[in-house]
Amino acid sequence: MLSIVGLANGLFGPIAESIAARGLQDAALTTFGVSAIVWLAAPLALWGLRGDLRPPSRRDYLVAAAAAVGFCVPNPQVSWGVLAGLALYLRHTSHDATARTAALTLFAVTVPVFWSKLVFLLFDHWILLLDAALVSLLTGLPQEGNALKLGGGWGYLIIAGPCSAFANLSLMAPCWMAFQQGRAEQAPGRLWWAFIGLAAVVAINILRISLIGLHPDRYEFLHGPTGAGVAAWLTAAVIILSCYLGARNDARPT
Repeated sequence: MLSIVGLANGLFGPIAESIAARGLQDAALTTFGVSAIVWLAAPLALWGLRGDLRPPSRRDYLVAAAAAVGFCVPNPQVSWGVLAGLALYLRHTSHDATARTAALTLFAVTVPVFWSKLVFLLFDHWILLLDAALVSLLTGLPQEGNALKLGGGWGYLIIAGPCSAFANLSLMAPCWMAFQQGRAEQAPGRLWWAFIGLAAVVAINILRISLIGLHPDRYEFLHGPTGAGVAAWLTAAVIILSCYLGARNDARPT
């Protein structure tokens, strides 16, 4: 139950911001600013945790009380951080193998919504330089820092954090773990499928940025809700497919 409260607190912020910025219809098309993969993995994690039926200890009560206090802070990022800690605690203390997998899935849910943002906060300069370098290599547009000089007097295309080709790589974590649900123990998996999926995600987003750079007159279409929605759903499809193929191959005897 406490995990549900943490998820609700964490999700409320981006949902409210998405509706306020885009309206209900456009917000729904972009899954309210939260990837469809997160919407898929979160309930699977909660469902798996139901198998942990051990009697609560005094330490469990103390951890639950501390988590409840953290969830009362009116900040989604604080809720995600507390939820990540709670998930690791459940992973460590649960006696049920399926519940341990679910707890790790719950932690993986916090990767794209909390840990990835923290990484970008610390290293965004270098990440965006790499974005611009890849786009420049593909399009031939001159690079100046995290900006690309456009032809035809259009000025510069500046790559910001949310537009980075690497922003969605973190979605692989919850998706991969979601496909591990229902197993008594985790298997190592065919991780090369994950690497293929990650490479495809980068390629999709680099291609989109490149199209914007080559066709600045179509900026509103490529960068607006339509382009963003298509890129988001295509990214989600590639990640889900790679995780499915990894889980399927993992289930086969070697």
